[in-house]
Amino acid sequence: MAESFNYIEIVLWSLFGFVMLLKSRDSNPNQIHIFYLSSIAFFIFAMSDYIEIQTGAWWKPWWLFAMKASCVITFLFCIFKYFKTKSKV
Repeated sequence: MAESFNYIEIVLWSLFGFVMLLKSRDSNPNQIHIFYLSSIAFFIFAMSDYIEIQTGAWWKPWWLFAMKASCVITFLFCIFKYFKTKSKV
């Protein structure tokens, strides 16, 4: 069951990454880098779910946990920067 859920997550995070990549084409010049960065983070997060299927846990090996935590921190950073640049427009 967990493995099936991870495959669904891989598709979901990859889809989010693709949407962010498309969104970067329509965004203003101050926000393009935010959408590129979030797109890369979503693709890496999807990749981490694939690795999780192989290892059986999201916290082992330690670098998988670090990869996932880095992606979450990047998502939060992108959200913060997006709203900061949006308020300036």
